[in-house]
Amino acid sequence: MAEQEYSRAPARECAFFYVDGIPTKGAWLDLDDVDSWDKVRGELSQQGFIGDGYDGDILVADIEGALARCCYSSSFDLFDLDGFLEVQEDITRHGYDIEAVAAFIGWHGSWSCDTFESTFMGSYDSEEDFAQQYLDDTGTLDQIPESLRYYFDVERFARDLFIGDYYYDSGFVFCTNC
Repeated sequence: MAEQEYSRAPARECAFFYVDGIPTKGAWLDLDDVDSWDKVRGELSQQGFIGDGYDGDILVADIEGALARCCYSSSFDLFDLDGFLEVQEDITRHGYDIEAVAAFIGWHGSWSCDTFESTFMGSYDSEEDFAQQYLDDTGTLDQIPESLRYYFDVERFARDLFIGDYYYDSGFVFCTNC
């Protein structure tokens, strides 16, 4: 049987699938090309790592990509391929940003298309940028005389927003109360 160099740098959303409890006995597979465990078995068979009809465990030693990381438990070498495929399908169907979805799953702990849509507030360079946009959109500062607006501390306001009402990760903002 063939063995592939485990340390090869993968591209995009990838996982290193291996068999027989030997992490060097496997292959990096591009998850964009995988649509089922049968496809994984087929690829591993084609590359000579397993025979036809192999029904043993297939584990994942490593993953690359923001979304793949959300579907992987390194403590058990388990990869939730079905969950990954479900999220990937929603991303494609709705045109979501994959990094935003990964940030959401990291925050929320699981995937829900409806919850993502109701909590996702957009992409911002910083918490302060979101706070400024929030102030502009709500017209909150319009209630303060223009001569006093200079004294309004957007940085502190942003800090207060993100204490409990909003969550910021990797440039993405989610409403915690929605």
